[in-house]
Amino acid sequence: MKVYNSPWEYLTAIRQHLLISTVLFFASLGMGYGYAFMYPERAQGLFEVLQRMISQRITDPSALSMAYAIFMNNLLASFIVMSGGLGLGVLSITGIMFNGIILGMVVYVVKSESILLLFSILPHGIIELPIFLISTAIGLKLGQEVLNKLRRKGESRIKKELKEGLIFYLRWIVPLLLLAAIIEATISMRMAQFLK
Repeated sequence: MKVYNSPWEYLTAIRQHLLISTVLFFASLGMGYGYAFMYPERAQGLFEVLQRMISQRITDPSALSMAYAIFMNNLLASFIVMSGGLGLGVLSITGIMFNGIILGMVVYVVKSESILLLFSILPHGIIELPIFLISTAIGLKLGQEVLNKLRRKGESRIKKELKEGLIFYLRWIVPLLLLAAIIEATISMRMAQFLK
């Protein structure tokens, strides 16, 4: 099995799948924003539901508790879109598009209330978004190998791709998601309160 000497070498190997995940995400982001533009009341209702769900899950408002809840949620989401590749990548595609649509609607609602609030997403978003796109790309790459196996196209590389993806996930994705969660629970939250 090839051992990648740097994360950039691995990202280069999955660059086509990373491009696909990026296109899917921003296309679905536009769909979510467009839907919210056409049906603002429904988007506002969904936003309020999401706020209630988050507040119910985070019973302790301390930064540590919030960071833990955010970290576990993002960890699970990224693992699902990555491991979803074992199901031909269907779950990976569904996951990235669902999150894109929801974020597009949220961006519209937040922008309508205060465009400055969007800046509070930046500190953690610049870490979270690339990580989620990479997790999806790993899932898509894995899904391609599963499809190749079913079509008996060449030597099976499923175990190899799964192992490489898990190594990257543990070595880079998990620590970066932890960092993003800490930033979101501290810097981003304070920015949001200040900009309201």
